[in-house]
Amino acid sequence: DILLNRKVDEEKRADFLKNSRNQLYRIDWLVRSLLKLAKIDAKAIKFEKNVHDLNETCMDAVKSLKVKAESSGINLEFLPQREKIMMNHDKKWLEEAIINIIKNAVEHTGMGGYVKVYTEKTSVFIKIIIKDNGEGIKKDEISHVFERFYKGKENKKSDSVGIGLSLSKSIVEA
Repeated sequence: DILLNRKVDEEKRADFLKNSRNQLYRIDWLVRSLLKLAKIDAKAIKFEKNVHDLNETCMDAVKSLKVKAESSGINLEFLPQREKIMMNHDKKWLEEAIINIIKNAVEHTGMGGYVKVYTEKTSVFIKIIIKDNGEGIKKDEISHVFERFYKGKENKKSDSVGIGLSLSKSIVEA
């Protein structure tokens, strides 16, 4: 309506359209994430678990966010402990979970900061570590960060909905 009913100069029109595009991408992400959560809750997803290299899954997740991190002035790195860690998992869904956690770390790390992703394998466990030097999480909020729709009390990102980490948790648990 704004573009149709008002005389808007080209610069303001372009700004308005860019902002609208960003909001549409955000709505698209939100709807897709909510649908994924609903499918997981309803046990309507059949995970395709096969033996894959966990390092490859992590590397693909890091690659998908590299440009976003760099454009925010953040150094995003993947530092595997060893060359390959073969593990039974659904590559697509685990990558989705890792992406959501890395994305959260990038969004809460300031310019000049870092986000590092590590893998570790021992005789007892396999672990993915995502470490950053961002704003951190208050101790009394740590137990809530994976709850659906939870946002930290001092969360500076007003557009955060609080489903990315919850989706990651649901994927890993499933």
